Amino acid sequence: MKIINASITVLLDTSLGRPSLVEWNGQTYSVMNIVDDWKVRTKWWADEVTRHYMILSTDSHLMEVYLQNNCWTLYRIHD
Repeated sequence: MKIINASITVLLDTSLGRPSLVEWNGQTYSVMNIVDDWKVRTKWWADEVTRHYMILSTDSHLMEVYLQNNCWTLYRIHD
């Protein structure tokens, strides 16, 4: 597993409302399956942060991504 923590572009399949493509580091990866997804909320007593995490199986990597404030981040790549 390698921590990346980089901004990415995620294109959604509008008919299913799920990620279909991930653009990162000048390459595009097709999403084959959503392996897992969950939401995390932190510091509810202050400025609450909500993240929607997903583990995506792509055509070449297993990627852990999250959505926060309409911005996507590639958090980790699983080997």
